Amino acid sequence: MKSILPISIATLFLFAPTFHYVQGLAPNKNVPDVPFHTPAYTTGTSLPRHITNSLTVGPEDGIILIHTVVTIDAGATLTIKPGTIIAVSEYGGIQIFGNLDARGTKRAPIQFISNELNERNRNWNGILFENTGAGSVEHAIFHHASPAISCAASGNVIMSSNTSLFGNLDLWGSC
Repeated sequence: MKSILPISIATLFLFAPTFHYVQGLAPNKNVPDVPFHTPAYTTGTSLPRHITNSLTVGPEDGIILIHTVVTIDAGATLTIKPGTIIAVSEYGGIQIFGNLDARGTKRAPIQFISNELNERNRNWNGILFENTGAGSVEHAIFHHASPAISCAASGNVIMSSNTSLFGNLDLWGSC
């Protein structure tokens, strides 16, 4: 009985290319070896760590970079125009005590993407609406955010036509 298990595992790897769900077990020779914490974008407009006054960003500002958790203070509003790309470093995110106005359009959605080349480092914290936070997130696409949107209180956030890709949770809390 002991020899069956090693043969079964070896057989599994032998047929790995045949079964798409098993391919993740075998090393992929076509993926370049990218060092950990290699940013996809190094130039663009960096958001400040604390947004204390209202701020508007859009495609005309280039790629918007978030290097850590950005906090929108009570009384402040971050407005993100349609078609904007927000690139977030690993474990970065947006924490909202004030207001977030992120309303893309069907033709020009707002893209929230990971700013990591290494697939293993592409996770980021998404958007967190605290008890006093409010806003709108419409026609936005979230890549690698887990969760994409979190809400500490219900009724303060309007969401519509959003998409979450490659994350393990779309919404969390009382959104």
